[in-house]
Amino acid sequence: MFKLIFLLSLASSMAFAKDSMKIEIDNVSFEVPPLWMVQYSKSPQLFMAYSPVEQNDTFQENGNLTIEYLPSDYTAKGYLAASGESIKAVFSDFKIISTGDHFHVYTGKLNGTLLQQIQYVYIKSKVAYILTFTATPESYGNYEKEFQSIASTFKVN
Repeated sequence: MFKLIFLLSLASSMAFAKDSMKIEIDNVSFEVPPLWMVQYSKSPQLFMAYSPVEQNDTFQENGNLTIEYLPSDYTAKGYLAASGESIKAVFSDFKIISTGDHFHVYTGKLNGTLLQQIQYVYIKSKVAYILTFTATPESYGNYEKEFQSIASTFKVN
């Protein structure tokens, strides 16, 4: 389906914005920091959010929301445990760094690039909303607060 880039219509106002930009797509809403670009898609990945490009940047930090319809009831923690097994099949050198009731942080290589991700899982009425944020291990600490901030504003309406 059509992909929309919200940044294009808001670029001039965002350049001077000090506050986050609120995004509402279908039945979800969230806020992204100024200058982040959000790309909308009508697929299992509802959106991709990209950090501003930095000079000499070799990897653009990003986040996405994936929606999964579940065959049975899951808790967020149960879903994370089950999804960890799937993630191991995608990443080589997979290692979980930390876990919580509705998130986990891990590293692994994807196509030869070492990445660090945090995934937040929210479950409502047998639907899992998975927010995944990705950075390199070297830049993860610089973006961790932004990732947490975006996740803290996430709502399912």
